[in-house]
Amino acid sequence: MIPNAHYSNVETEEAFADRFPLPYSYLKNYEGLLRARASYRRYQSHLPFYVIYCVGDYTFSPHKVVWMEQQDPASFRAVVVSSLDTAEAQQKLVVPDHKLYFAALGSADEAHYLCGFLNSAPVRAWLGGFLHGKQIATTIFEYMNVPAYDPMNARCIAIADILNEAHSTRANMREPGLLDDNTERLLARHVKAVCTP
Repeated sequence: MIPNAHYSNVETEEAFADRFPLPYSYLKNYEGLLRARASYRRYQSHLPFYVIYCVGDYTFSPHKVVWMEQQDPASFRAVVVSSLDTAEAQQKLVVPDHKLYFAALGSADEAHYLCGFLNSAPVRAWLGGFLHGKQIATTIFEYMNVPAYDPMNARCIAIADILNEAHSTRANMREPGLLDDNTERLLARHVKAVCTP
C-alpha cells in the first residue's frame, strides 16, 4: 500500500482517514513503528505518520528497469517490470522496494532498450572498473552516457528486441541464466554501435 503519490504533496491525515477508512485503520495499528522510521523522523515528522518518502510520478510509471542495489558490478543484471498478473493480483502496478533501484521509462520498448544496454558486456566491464564493488545506484547515469532510445534507430530497436526476447523466453524460470554467447556478442556489438556517434 502506498498512501501518498508524492512526498511533498500529502493530504491531511483526517482527509486520508475519511477517504480510506480501512487502510487508515490498518496503518494506525503500526503508528509507533511508522513514526520510529529514520526517514520519517529526519524528513517528515511534520507530515502524517504513514507518509512514504521518495515517491513521485516515477514510482507509478508502468514501465521500469529495476536492479538490485547490492550486486557484483562485473555480473550486473537488471530486469524490466511493468505489471503483476497473477490470480491474486491482476494488472497491478509493480512498485520496487527500497533495496532496489529503478529507472522509470515511457514505453516497453524504451525499457527493454535500457535494460539491454545495462545488461551488456561493455557496460558490465565499465561498471566493474568504475564501481569496484560499491553499491550500484542511479548515480551510474551521472557518469555513464546512456544514449537515449530512438525508435527510428535500428540499433536501439535491435537492443530492445534482444531483451524482449530474453524476457519472453525466461518468463517464470527460477534460474534463467545468462544470454548465450552469440546473443551476448550481438548485444555488445549493438551497444557499442549506438554509443558511437
